[in-house]
Amino acid sequence: MSSIYTALHGWQLVPVIPTERMLSEFSGIWWPNIPRDKGVHEEAAYAAMLSVAPSPPVQGESEVEGLRELNKRLSLHLKTATESAKKARSERGETLRQLNVANDQIASLKRKLAKAEQVA
Repeated sequence: MSSIYTALHGWQLVPVIPTERMLSEFSGIWWPNIPRDKGVHEEAAYAAMLSVAPSPPVQGESEVEGLRELNKRLSLHLKTATESAKKARSERGETLRQLNVANDQIASLKRKLAKAEQVA
């Protein structure tokens, strides 16, 4: 069966909600390069995402099948977002712990310095 949708030359039909693979391709280029030249990497990340976009549904695909696929993609997207949020929270907690340790070490060194200055 052929697709009932067509796109103009230079355009591509993509799902409203990106698939897990599309998000993975985008993230693989975007996130490692955020601190650097974002403009260049935005285009590369977008191109990578589009390169793995699924084809539009073919004529005759039922609305139920389309909704099932959308539900599946949304569920995966929610799971990924939740895992990313948990990881970020965990990493933030570890960073705070490291900062507290460093702060305690600095306070200890200041006390030692003050005692040494009193003796000298």
